Amino acid sequence: MNNNNKRILELLEKYLTNTCSEPEEQEFLNYVEDPFYKNEIKELLSGVFNNQNELVDLKVSSSERILNAILEEDVEEIGIRKNYSWWKWASVAASVLLGLAFTFYFIQIRDVNKAERLSLSVDSIKVDRDKVYLTLGNGKKINLSDYDSGKITDEEGIRITKNKEGALVYEVSDKFKDQAGLRFNSIEVPRGGKLMIQLPDGTKVWLNAASKFRYPLAFIGKERIVELSGEAYFEVAKNKDVPFKVKTNEQIIEVLGTHFNVHNYADEVSAKTTLLEGSVKVYSGESAALLIPGQQAVTDRNGKDIKINTVNVTDVMAWKNGYYVFENADVKQIMNYLSRWYDVDVEYLGEITTKRFGGVFKQSADLRELLEYLETYGDIHFKIRERRVIVTN
Repeated sequence: MNNNNKRILELLEKYLTNTCSEPEEQEFLNYVEDPFYKNEIKELLSGVFNNQNELVDLKVSSSERILNAILEEDVEEIGIRKNYSWWKWASVAASVLLGLAFTFYFIQIRDVNKAERLSLSVDSIKVDRDKVYLTLGNGKKINLSDYDSGKITDEEGIRITKNKEGALVYEVSDKFKDQAGLRFNSIEVPRGGKLMIQLPDGTKVWLNAASKFRYPLAFIGKERIVELSGEAYFEVAKNKDVPFKVKTNEQIIEVLGTHFNVHNYADEVSAKTTLLEGSVKVYSGESAALLIPGQQAVTDRNGKDIKINTVNVTDVMAWKNGYYVFENADVKQIMNYLSRWYDVDVEYLGEITTKRFGGVFKQSADLRELLEYLETYGDIHFKIRERRVIVTN
């Protein structure tokens, strides 16, 4: 390593740890933006970031200049790059650090012509993300979007409130606990919505779009049992004497106190449970598997076998933090996500490309612009008619 490279590395390390002085930061940015050092900068950044467990918190004021330099590639170059791990990092970093609505990288090796970008026939789509329904034990259905914050109901020792962050909070008087344990509420989060709920035992549940969740108003007996269809992230309150169980159509997940995510949509080929912290045991049919953090249990729709994968939990949890991250996803997988989040139906005409994509997009991204961006890769076209997206080759 020559003296210039050593100096760049020294400045990079200081920059990443936020210990740069202003003159040193400017010196580093000058190296970044100098074409003579382009390859050296990319190699150094790639080496550093490939060894990071999480994205580095770069300074907003200068991160755009850095990423502009490292991402200064034509679409053709991105399309034919064989090793896409760098582009996955760059895609996520660009979106998270720079506030971009979406970035994608193309996984299969292919020449891409910028001139292939086509116009997108589109009508405006608006999504009501606040319309979430709570069904009480007596059958009464409440539209939670009608409540800004404060008390929703307070009857028979059961108080339900909505806090300033929009989360639903349950409080149950000890006097009515046994009675409450025999009554159930259910939450229905429509396409395009999300909701956080705090159960009476202190367990926190984040529900994703197009999800249904059923739970007792109090946990009595030897188990804490809830039912889920869709996707949810759980932070379970610890109680070693009363295990917490999540029932889905394909799995039963048993925990004592831990953090995990359950992805179980009926329109997908498998159900997935991912462990972030602690331990969980997943049951499916006659099979069972004990997970450790970073592992994911995958069950197909016949519910017979459980496959264990090691996954990037940051990608899995992106939905909770305002993003969706794809890796090696085909068009139909991507459109399933978009259908749920933007509350649209999807129709496929003819044979659809089997090419795979990776990328990241903010949940605040405009659907029209996102689809238009996907079209730049060619072999896929979209039309939007009212609340229906038509996909063709």
